[in-house]
Amino acid sequence: MDAIQQLALVINREKAGAPEVGEQLRQIAERAGASVRRTDEFPLPEGFLAGCDAVCVVGGDGTLLGTVPEALRHGTKVLGVNLGKLGFLVTFSPQGISESLPAILAGRYDTEDRMVLEVTTASGATRLCLNDVVVKENAPSRLPSFEVLADEDEVNTFTCDGLIVATPTGSTAYNLSAGGPIVHPRVEGIALTPICPHTLSNRSMLLPPDTALTLRTSVPSIQVALDGRLLPDAPAFPMGIRVPRQRLPLLHGQGYSPYRTVRKKLGW
Repeated sequence: MDAIQQLALVINREKAGAPEVGEQLRQIAERAGASVRRTDEFPLPEGFLAGCDAVCVVGGDGTLLGTVPEALRHGTKVLGVNLGKLGFLVTFSPQGISESLPAILAGRYDTEDRMVLEVTTASGATRLCLNDVVVKENAPSRLPSFEVLADEDEVNTFTCDGLIVATPTGSTAYNLSAGGPIVHPRVEGIALTPICPHTLSNRSMLLPPDTALTLRTSVPSIQVALDGRLLPDAPAFPMGIRVPRQRLPLLHGQGYSPYRTVRKKLGW
């Protein structure tokens, strides 16, 4: 792997100990000869990752997800230090990253190119996300219906609290809580999972990665969230969702195992 000469640090200052960990990593990186830029601004300032070989996120999965659009824009590798609760994506401990960072900077690391989703709203705006697209009724007293097309072929009209469209990376997030499958990161596919469907036979589906999805609804009060952040663009529907060619390079220490991560995080 290529050596990392320009490292960005993104620090979630709301996490206890994050500034101290960030400062320690800055010192280690600079002693190893890398240039370092650091921020605790969130969301990331536009252009912050320009020219960076990698970005190290100190926080939790949510902090890492917040760096994804900027990292995809600049082709920056992403790694994370877990100071949160679960940490499916931020796979390094503070001690582990301190011990591993010199080797990582020298190019001794593994990367996984993770599939992302591209969302196109009715206004023509496009956005990328790593985990999932969630559409839900904003008024809890109403049960909306969502028409789903795959390559213009009708899948179903789901009457439910909402829909989750997830990547394999996002399969262990909201998708799993809603009864969807755990998908190995190397199995490229789109998980479509209804949330509390009115018809009990409506179940999660795994669709091919080249599927072009279209979501339609006549309900005006639907909220759309990408990786947990509300989509500000309106109107949202009909909404197109597809898998672009672009991938997010997620960096792990050598010896990383997705099975070990799932066992540990889910308490198996």
